Amino acid sequence: MAHYKCIVTGGGGFVGFALCRALLGRGFEVVSIARGDYPNLREIGVTTVRADISKGLKEHYKVLSGADVLFHTASKVDMWGRYRDFYLSNV
Repeated sequence: MAHYKCIVTGGGGFVGFALCRALLGRGFEVVSIARGDYPNLREIGVTTVRADISKGLKEHYKVLSGADVLFHTASKVDMWGRYRDFYLSNV
């Protein structure tokens, strides 16, 4: 099997965490980007990057470089709010 490096935004969420587990189970290297600290991700072997994707990721270039695929599961899911806030995290 080929070795892939996968980036998962929102790895601490319900969908993101399940995806991280599935990718690890297939032998892939997984890096999660999330705003919070999720020790449960590190416990299962995920490299974690604490960052807000709406603010840019330049400072994390080293750990993110060489990725083969990116899964975007982070999002703003509130029912109300400014359009710009939804755009920054979802687009």
